[in-house]
Amino acid sequence: MDIGIALLMTQHDFNTIDLALKVEELGFESLWAPEHGIVPIDFKV
Repeated sequence: MDIGIALLMTQHDFNTIDLALKVEELGFESLWAPEHGIVPIDFKV
């Protein structure tokens, strides 16, 4: 079974390259990053 990591981007982000290298080092299959990094708090339709 292949297991990957999914990111949740926030204002408290970290270095994505460092994370990607660590994920690979630990043997995970993939690292997924969202297209839209931040979802507004007061989202109105």
